[in-house]
Amino acid sequence: MVLEDVTEYENTPEGRKTTHLEQILLNGNNITMLIPGGEGPD
Repeated sequence: MVLEDVTEYENTPEGRKTTHLEQILLNGNNITMLIPGGEGPD
């Protein structure tokens, strides 16, 4: 499945990392949650 206009949030030892991607190929690995129109974590 190809998703467009994706924002990825990753918690790292240095803090939260946010990555914006125009397109992403979703293959089922390491998916926590998908929130259409969501505003992301606080």
